[in-house]
Amino acid sequence: SNKANLDMVTTGASNITTISQTNGTGSMGQGIKLRVDGTGNTTSISQDGVLDHSADVKVVGDGNTVTVNQQAGYSTGQYAKIDLDNTGGSANTVTVNQVGLNNTLSLGVNSTTSGTTTLPDGTTVVVPTVIYSVTGNSATAVIDMNNLGATPSLANILL
Repeated sequence: SNKANLDMVTTGASNITTISQTNGTGSMGQGIKLRVDGTGNTTSISQDGVLDHSADVKVVGDGNTVTVNQQAGYSTGQYAKIDLDNTGGSANTVTVNQVGLNNTLSLGVNSTTSGTTTLPDGTTVVVPTVIYSVTGNSATAVIDMNNLGATPSLANILL
């Protein structure tokens, strides 16, 4: 079985990072582990193929945009873990799109609210902003909007 893994760190400001993994063979799928440190970074991850994929992203800083698109997981589905671990950080946007069976999302947000952003449909919302879409059967999502477990989270928008 073949497995394509990527472990990467980006640092600084205004970086544009695009990662694409397609196809592959074997039962293990493809994995991405990414840490984004800095301000105003745009990160796009695309995983597509017949195997099960995983994306583990940690974002530290302000004004970062992260988009994860996962397509066609086969048996155990796609797994996306996103951690906005930026106490004092603000204005971050996360979009996760999963298509296939048995998808899992684990999202922790630890971010302050500062300002607004305009969504693709033209709607203006307070940031941080999380957009999650899933198409397929047996999906599970755990979204912790303050990354504190059971503690209530206030003034967040989830679309």
